[in-house]
Amino acid sequence: MALAVLLGANLGQREGDLLKLAWSQFNGDTITLRQGKTGTRVTVPVIEELGVALAAVPRKSPSMLISETTGRPYLEDNFRHVFADIRAAAGLPDLWFMDLRRTAVVWLAEAGCQVYEIAAITGHSLKHTVAILEVYLPRNATMARNAIAKLSEHRKRTKLEG
Repeated sequence: MALAVLLGANLGQREGDLLKLAWSQFNGDTITLRQGKTGTRVTVPVIEELGVALAAVPRKSPSMLISETTGRPYLEDNFRHVFADIRAAAGLPDLWFMDLRRTAVVWLAEAGCQVYEIAAITGHSLKHTVAILEVYLPRNATMARNAIAKLSEHRKRTKLEG
């Protein structure tokens, strides 16, 4: 389940697509998949933390995500029940696996990614990516400082060019 959470938060994909993920879709650097809901094909570079986790997972099945108890690929219903049990034990009753997809969008934005870059990873439309950011992206002093730093750099460049 820990691998599922890492995949969800770092790839920004739907639960169903992650449950179908096969090792053959991972080339060591990227994961490529066709999203079940939209048919959108995405190739997502694997962040170092996820790459380390994937390297440590024994490949006992063609599927990446296998049940710790059965050793077989998760069925969606079983996955949801196991996730719900872990969520309850952690005291996080309002957390849903799909929240990890939104988390990925917010983390990418906080890292300075443009909307089109985020959409290239998650497969969302630009409009839907903006809607997610509108609801979930916190506006804070760090973002304001980053924006002013970019403005200052831009002004310095344009003065040097002009």
